[in-house]
Amino acid sequence: MVPDLLGLLYVVVGATLVLFARRISEWKSNQRKEWYERHPRAAEVNRLSRFAGTEVSIRTGAVFWRIIGALLLVTGVLRVVTAASRG
Repeated sequence: MVPDLLGLLYVVVGATLVLFARRISEWKSNQRKEWYERHPRAAEVNRLSRFAGTEVSIRTGAVFWRIIGALLLVTGVLRVVTAASRG
């Protein structure tokens, strides 16, 4: 029986995203905040830029990263189980 390597990769990446969602979100939000501080004209144009780096932005981003990670995890498990059942 040959394991589905792509499925295993999906499981690993999905689990990693779920586990580190908060850190990824904090990093991305803080990077966005720093970018808007360096480019004040862009911050004037984008009304949502004031939320960059805030707790709301970090929590929302973490939820989205967890959703993406969970979807990858489920997809990987389904691929592995399907490959195992085919034998």
